[in-house]
Amino acid sequence: MRAHTKAATTQISRSLVDADLLQSRREQIGTKHTMLSAFQKCFTLPEEQILYLTSASEPVDEKFFAAFDRVKTIHSSCQSLLTTDNSRAGYYSWH
Repeated sequence: MRAHTKAATTQISRSLVDADLLQSRREQIGTKHTMLSAFQKCFTLPEEQILYLTSASEPVDEKFFAAFDRVKTIHSSCQSLLTTDNSRAGYYSWH
């Protein structure tokens, strides 16, 4: 009976360690997801705005200029990123 109790205790301890590890990984993934979403929002242009800029059939109107302003903002953000010492900016998107 003691052997069974000890084996069960050992198995429960291992399961708790595994659960803690999984919880830690889940938190890391959540953090990476949040950072990647923010990075993507800041540095990408929506498909609709790409269409406004690249399609010959789309008129040059306020939508075109709004998309162009967005491109300028992205460009400025990229320049800021490149001039800072933030060497970890791409880290979260690849790891």
